[in-house]
Amino acid sequence: MATHNIYELDVTLKDFKPTITRTLLINGERTLAYLAYTLIASFELYGSHLFEFNQDLDIGRPTTLTYAFPIPDNLESFVEEGHQSVLSTKVNSLLGHPELTKQTNFVYDYGDYWEFDLKVKSVQTQDISLKQIPTILAGQGFGLIEDIGGLGGLQEYATAYKAGNLDRYHEWLGDDLPDIGSFDIEMANKKLKPEISLIKGQHEDIDWR
Repeated sequence: MATHNIYELDVTLKDFKPTITRTLLINGERTLAYLAYTLIASFELYGSHLFEFNQDLDIGRPTTLTYAFPIPDNLESFVEEGHQSVLSTKVNSLLGHPELTKQTNFVYDYGDYWEFDLKVKSVQTQDISLKQIPTILAGQGFGLIEDIGGLGGLQEYATAYKAGNLDRYHEWLGDDLPDIGSFDIEMANKKLKPEISLIKGQHEDIDWR
């Protein structure tokens, strides 16, 4: 087996109660795009929207670095020029200097605007088979619901679920409505890699340049 830098990350949806989190392992040689696909799959999203990473640094002056897809002309109003590409930047490059990092976050879907805090819990150099990662070590909450209307829409759903007032959600989402307070780590890991592959295909089979 080869030696790899393995990152253990705590990832938390911002500004939502009850807390929705994942703790996961990922190989530092992966691209930021692959890390994004892992996060999207971990939180039960489908990957049908764009995303970006933002990192606030203190290197003598406040600096924010943003990593996103290369910008197609019709998306310039959503993604600013000058952003670095998630396709060519590695996890090691984003998270390898925690002493410089004030905050790193991940944003998915510029409409619903899901924002997550990323914290490096540990970095270890290991002889490990990459078949074992990425993997989810722990979590709280089911995840998110695509296109529900961001934090406000998710909170409305949580309230309706608790009250059993779900008729309009059945019409939209079908019979199997998720309890966003629950988390099944065995099922989450079983679905993780197949979902990552699907999301990767959705994004990288498109010519974004």
